[in-house]
Amino acid sequence: MLTHGNMASNIACSLDGFGLASDEVSISFLPLSHVTARHVDFALLYRGVALAYCPDMAKLEQTLTEIQPVIFVGVPRVYEKIRRQVIIKTAHFPKSAIYRWALSVGRSHRNKR
Repeated sequence: MLTHGNMASNIACSLDGFGLASDEVSISFLPLSHVTARHVDFALLYRGVALAYCPDMAKLEQTLTEIQPVIFVGVPRVYEKIRRQVIIKTAHFPKSAIYRWALSVGRSHRNKR
């Protein structure tokens, strides 16, 4: 069980090392009953980041386009869904060639992260 003190301690230090400014925006889209959602939202608010809420996962793509967040935190299943949509939308030439090129660029810079 996570205590209030445990959550407060994690929130206070979890974003150390991230240069966040109060004019930055993030999207909150996970169910607020999810511990990751609560932790991320509280930590970002603690650092002064504005939160835009997206209550419907079906509208996440539209919300990302509209808000253009500086910070995007998700759980693995969300990234799997995004990847799946990218694969579907880049199935044909020339998008497939651009997608493969982008992946190769990312892989070549992996050790610089």
